[in-house]
Amino acid sequence: MEYAKRDITMDNGGALRFLVAEPARMVLSLMTCHYYQKDHWSVRATTGATPLVAWDGQYWWDKGQLRAGARLTNFRVDGRSVGLGDAVETLRASYPDPRRR
Repeated sequence: MEYAKRDITMDNGGALRFLVAEPARMVLSLMTCHYYQKDHWSVRATTGATPLVAWDGQYWWDKGQLRAGARLTNFRVDGRSVGLGDAVETLRASYPDPRRR
C-alpha cells in the first residue's frame, strides 16, 4: 500500500479526513499476515503553507516470522532537512519540557 498523506491541514478538512480514515486503514492492515506500507506525510497549518513537519515512511511486518520494522526518510521541519536530533532541537523552543516548569 502507498498513501500520500500530504493534505493534513486544519483549514480544508484534510486533518479531519486523515483522522477518520487512519483507524480503518490500521485495522485492515492488522488483519494481514504480511504487510508493507509506504507513506508520504506533510502537516501544514494552512493549504499551500510550508509544511510544519514532513517525512516519508515505510512500515512492514511479517507475523509468521515475528518481524517488523519502520524507516523514516526525508525528514523536514519548516522546510529544512533535519536528522532526528535536529528535529527535537528545532521543536524544543516551541514545546518546552513540561518537567522543567
